Amino acid sequence: MPKPGVWMEVLKQAVSVPIFGTAIWLAWVLAQAYGADVLAALLVSWLLLAMAGWFLGRWPQSAGQRRWPL
Repeated sequence: MPKPGVWMEVLKQAVSVPIFGTAIWLAWVLAQAYGADVLAALLVSWLLLAMAGWFLGRWPQSAGQRRWPL
C-alpha cells in the first residue's frame, strides 16, 4: 500500500466535490417533495453542524481531558 502524503490530500479534496454535489441535489429533491420550510430547516441544521465542527476543531483538548474516545 502506498504511504499517505500529498496525493491523499488531493484525493480527499477531489472526492469531496461529488459528495457536496450529491448533498445539494438531495436538498433540492427534499425541497421539491416537502417545500421550502423543510429545506430551510435542513440548511439551518447544516449550518449548526458546520459551526459545531469548526468550534470543536478550533479548540482541541489534550488527550487526558477528552470525555469520549477518539
